[in-house]
Amino acid sequence: MLRALVFALLSGIPALVYQVVWTREVALAVAGQIEAVSVVVAAFFGGLALGARVLGPRADRLHAPLRLYAGLEIAAGVLALASPWLLRALGAQPWVGRAPGTRLALAAAGIAALTFLLGGTLPALLRSATADAVQAARHAGRLLAANTAGAVLGVGTAALAIPAFGLRATLWAAGAWAILIGLAALALARPTPPVRAASKPEAPRPPAALLGAAFVAGVATLGFEVLATRAAALRLGSSLYAWALILALFLLGLAGGNAWAARRAVRSPRPSNGLGLIQTAAAVWVAAGIVVLVPFAATPAVGLSTRWMVWIAACILPPSVLMGAAFPFLVRLGVRSSGALAGSFGALSAANTAGGIVGALAAPFVLLPTLGLAGSILLCAGLNGALALAFLAHAAPTRQSVRTRTALAAGLVALAAAPTLSGVGVRSPAGRVVFVDHGRQATAAVVRVGGRRDLVVDGDPEASTGGDARATEELLAVLPLVRHADPRSFLEIGLGSGITLATAAGFPLERIDCVEIADSVLRAARLFAPDNDAALAADPGRIRIVRADGRAWLARHPATYDVVVANTLHPWSLGATGLYSREYFERMATALRPGGVAAQWLPIERIGAEALAAILRTLATVFPEGDVWWGANNLLVVAHVPPTPDRAALGARVRDPELAAALHRLGIDGPSELARRRLASFAALRAALGPGPILSDDRPLLETLAVRGRARGSGGELALLERLARAGAAEDPRTEALRLLVEGVAAQRRGDPDRARTRLTLAEASGLDLARSVRLRHATVRATRAFSEGRLDDAEAAYRAVLAEAPDHRDARFGLAALLERRGDREAARRELARLVREHPRDGEAWNQLGVLQRRRDAVPEARAAFDRALAADPFFPEALGNAGLLAVEAGDLARARRLLARLDELAPFGATPEAHALAGALAAVP
Repeated sequence: MLRALVFALLSGIPALVYQVVWTREVALAVAGQIEAVSVVVAAFFGGLALGARVLGPRADRLHAPLRLYAGLEIAAGVLALASPWLLRALGAQPWVGRAPGTRLALAAAGIAALTFLLGGTLPALLRSATADAVQAARHAGRLLAANTAGAVLGVGTAALAIPAFGLRATLWAAGAWAILIGLAALALARPTPPVRAASKPEAPRPPAALLGAAFVAGVATLGFEVLATRAAALRLGSSLYAWALILALFLLGLAGGNAWAARRAVRSPRPSNGLGLIQTAAAVWVAAGIVVLVPFAATPAVGLSTRWMVWIAACILPPSVLMGAAFPFLVRLGVRSSGALAGSFGALSAANTAGGIVGALAAPFVLLPTLGLAGSILLCAGLNGALALAFLAHAAPTRQSVRTRTALAAGLVALAAAPTLSGVGVRSPAGRVVFVDHGRQATAAVVRVGGRRDLVVDGDPEASTGGDARATEELLAVLPLVRHADPRSFLEIGLGSGITLATAAGFPLERIDCVEIADSVLRAARLFAPDNDAALAADPGRIRIVRADGRAWLARHPATYDVVVANTLHPWSLGATGLYSREYFERMATALRPGGVAAQWLPIERIGAEALAAILRTLATVFPEGDVWWGANNLLVVAHVPPTPDRAALGARVRDPELAAALHRLGIDGPSELARRRLASFAALRAALGPGPILSDDRPLLETLAVRGRARGSGGELALLERLARAGAAEDPRTEALRLLVEGVAAQRRGDPDRARTRLTLAEASGLDLARSVRLRHATVRATRAFSEGRLDDAEAAYRAVLAEAPDHRDARFGLAALLERRGDREAARRELARLVREHPRDGEAWNQLGVLQRRRDAVPEARAAFDRALAADPFFPEALGNAGLLAVEAGDLARARRLLARLDELAPFGATPEAHALAGALAAVP
């Protein structure tokens, strides 16, 4: 038995390395991350199930089953060595076809062929370890535990080896390791005695009901794994390390459960009763864990926080142990009904694995879109609960005990699920969640923070209608359009809030395309109206939004563009290297027409100097010319393909009416002010960065580097920015003021306010308007802090000082109005708000607050007009909808009130909002 356990442990390592590498390869070559995960999981486990079912009975008939194991392991290793060429061919060869479905099907077929061989290895090892059917459950559990422990080592090996050595080298090493294992097994193979059944077999295989139970257990197990991974990403971030951690925890739990239950399943006098108790405990823990796993859909991820890793482990590890403990009991029941030892094991394993395939596919494609994250996990708990009731009822000796056990199990599951039914998963400490969509690619949430709406995707803020994020979205369209001599076509990869696309639609472009992979982001975009109306307007001849993977689109569509902008996920996300690699940037360059321009935004916070330098170095390797620009507290990289227009032509472009107006909205007045935003050219960039790693598809360094930078916080990247700014100023003296600003921002973030103030003052004295904006924003933040701390006199003085210098400063004016209202001077507050909406007529929050003050003055027509303006600026503003609805009820306009209530209900897929409750109550009170 020891020999079989060693081989089971060792063979689990390459198997999981195969799965991890194949997932990355399919995502890079064929489709997006979720399609790749789903196809690889389905093909991987489908092959295992078929192999166990077909090859398991064969092991019972062999006198030397270890030789079968050796042959299967060697053959699988040989196929693994050849698989990189197959998968890369799917993405590169035109003969494969353009349809993603065809390529995915071919990839699945190749993976399933290899895992079919792996599916027969455990039945063969079980048969080599024992010929005693009574001991089969014990040995099966121990073998599964050892094999799953090897899988945990495989996940860790892959997570460490892939960034260090690359995908291909890691896969080749795993294949070579498998071949060595097979050769060792072949050398040790000896004949074994035939199977000794405990009793005369009653059936050639386990009964259908037991196979069905194994199937349902597989659905619950892998469905919970997929859902728990998605939930954990909302807190830990969607990085390679976070994904590997959750997978390792889950596999570790399964292995521990198998090992714990192996001996107990053999000794249990009533295995059905033991299985029922295990399933009850699993259901209770899964349901109760939702409270910790799910409440953070709209909260920015904290990264690999020790505290949250412990909490998440507490939610994932115990239920996975219990789910793993169920299988030895299933084997015990199955072998008792059938004398076919390896055959019964193979049949149960196949049924369990087939259920796992269904769970892994149904979770992202069916359950999440229809039930949401909490509801989907609760359904998995319900499946465990249903199995518990079935087995407890089967084991109960009397009807009275059946009712007692059933009631107890159902009550425990319901008690654990009660907090879930109250609407977890919709909180956010930063603001108010008004929309959550758990799509198959990502979880998208829309959060109201003050007067702006933020888009949060998988826990990371991606876009906004205000602040630096809004400016970045507009700059991402305007800046490359400024840098192109005569743009006619535009492609955006990644929709975000739709503001970048809407900004581009404001220019006389003939064709505008956008590729967005996440269906949840597409559905969230409607809540950013009217800011993105130009993008979402029905204009099929000019604007097209396609749901597809950006890499695949660039690789398989021959269309070319004048401008291509990348509005993609954060560099630390899972699979991010595929959107920041040399191969991806080469595809962007190929999609450009002669003289075309590509633009890429880059964060400068919590990314790390190494990751930021690697991205910039990779871009400068692919594109011969380009510039790095200071955006809105981030970087915008604008790269060119030859021929590049001269400076005179570009200077004339800045004076175009549409571009001049767009730049003015962003605080950039004229060519000289724009030139001051250039941080460094690619020539200065190359000199400043020097030699270093280049990001590639094969070696995804970025996820490792970016996750480290995110954990450390801002630091090294600030020094890198200062170095780039100095290189740029040495090349172009006009950017000297920007160098001072960058040094001031860096000093501010390092906690050196004196140096920050000095540098920002010098930058402002040099004529950089951006420095003045930064100073005024800092002053407003300090005033707001004083207001929140109750120091009203200090806050009022600070707000008025900002407004004396910048009368149109929105945040200072709104803060002053709120302060005056708190003092009880509502008339003065109303005057400030009236002035604010004159200067900012699309400020929904200001209009709503003005309407509230008008209503208190009994100025009903003015209040209604203000609420209407608030809803025109933000059609899904809950407070404005509620205020307008209550006013309509008071005026007797019940039809309008019901229309507003219907829109409020659209914001509450997880339960009615307070405004909806109040408005519904007011309508119900009307005679």
